Amino acid sequence: MHSTEFKTDKKLVIVGDAPYSDEYKRHLHEIANERVVFTGYAFGSDYAQLSSHAYLYVQPSGVDGTRPALLDQMGFGNCVLVRNSKVNMEVIEDCGSFFEKDRMFDSLVEKLQYLVNSPEVVRTFRDKVRARIQNYYNWEWITDFYENLFKRLYLNENLISYDDFLKFKHHES
Repeated sequence: MHSTEFKTDKKLVIVGDAPYSDEYKRHLHEIANERVVFTGYAFGSDYAQLSSHAYLYVQPSGVDGTRPALLDQMGFGNCVLVRNSKVNMEVIEDCGSFFEKDRMFDSLVEKLQYLVNSPEVVRTFRDKVRARIQNYYNWEWITDFYENLFKRLYLNENLISYDDFLKFKHHES
């Protein structure tokens, strides 16, 4: 049992579902108090409302690969708190906060408490994350990169990374 106690009057909103995990969901409902809201799946305007009114977004997944939900939340300008994994850290760079995977529970509680108690830090991360989305995860640039990649593959030319492509693209402008 963990002794770390989290202090806030904010609600925890859990968006989504796990249709094949009834026992786990039952357990979550049993341990939740009145400040925990389970929305189930949310799409469209419901998802946009939840996202645009969030104080911060937590991405606990350690699964490799860029999580579309994380990019979405960054696009909404939310302060993000992610599990420290290589991919999550590459996505957020210095534009969000992270909790340690080797002491996951305590580290998550500590970081959440810090962010809840530090609205100025949350505002700074919100500004930084907006810039990160606009200046790195720009869909037009990503599309241009893939077109360039396929052209290079077709012409049997050397491949370049997205970062190098962006340097070249910004140098052209």
